[in-house]
Amino acid sequence: MKYYESWKKYYADFWTRLFDFNGTSTRPAYWWVEITNTIIYAIIIVLISLITKTQISDILSMNTNNNLAFVLFCIITIVYGVFILALTTRRLHDTNNSGWWIVGTFVPFHIGDIIGVYVLILTLLPSRKSKWRQP
Repeated sequence: MKYYESWKKYYADFWTRLFDFNGTSTRPAYWWVEITNTIIYAIIIVLISLITKTQISDILSMNTNNNLAFVLFCIITIVYGVFILALTTRRLHDTNNSGWWIVGTFVPFHIGDIIGVYVLILTLLPSRKSKWRQP
């Protein structure tokens, strides 16, 4: 029951601070929300596949002639990405790093991939004394 209560608190906090790029998010707060949102995202992709009768691999590779599947996938991916930006920024703040590291993940030619791995490693680090922590 303890984990359910924690998850519920973290997920409610995620929705109330959806566009809050200030402050911090603890490691459990980040990962509970990330795992939950990934499961929901996967379920939505399966539903899109069933509704549009398109293979999941075609949807994920964006290699489909089905316009509805393509549009739905793009919308859900953009929404998921925007929602997770503030949370990831707060998590980086909790490790005493700038949230601007996320911008580096958009750099082309695999440089962004390397920065993305670095950001992932930063989210795994324990909380530190941070200048972003609110009193």
